[in-house]
Amino acid sequence: CTAVVISFFLPTMYPRKKHATKLVQTAYEIWKTIKYLFAEKTVRFFFVVFAASQGIIAFGVTLAPGFFNDVVGLSINKSPIFIFPLIGLGVIIGVLFLNIKAMSAGSIITFASFLMALAFIGIGVAIKFNLAQGSWIYLPVSVFLTILGFAEIISIITSRTVLQHRVSHNYQGTVFGATIILASFISAVMSPLAAQI
Repeated sequence: CTAVVISFFLPTMYPRKKHATKLVQTAYEIWKTIKYLFAEKTVRFFFVVFAASQGIIAFGVTLAPGFFNDVVGLSINKSPIFIFPLIGLGVIIGVLFLNIKAMSAGSIITFASFLMALAFIGIGVAIKFNLAQGSWIYLPVSVFLTILGFAEIISIITSRTVLQHRVSHNYQGTVFGATIILASFISAVMSPLAAQI
């Protein structure tokens, strides 16, 4: 209610007139960025890692409601109460880990990838072979979510930091925009494939 009242006292803001951008010039800028990404090996690696990390998150958000409803037995109303604190715990541990451990960026990405693979294999084995039934299913899922939060955050922070340091300022906006496009593509391809399994 107060926001509505305050809005009447704000000064009038007029839209800025945009200069017409040429399609050819925009396409050329995108092409230059693509060439830049393929020319810089280190930038290309961390670009893919950063985009893939975001794609995995989007993919997980797509599958989570069905997984928690059908496998774990938590409805869509109750599952966020279970999911978010555990992922948040993993994120907090990951941030503390990055501030304490002095490792190279490549080592951190390797470690995060190994942990994610281990977590996915572990939860898959636990579910496939019914190692945790009834309420015991919460234990491997809790460990999985905490490890996933930890591995994702150290991967995202590390790859983004490297990109910010290595990418020329002329290309940073386009490169980070391209990571969003690649992440969307990854999740858009992975989600239908997972639905077929």
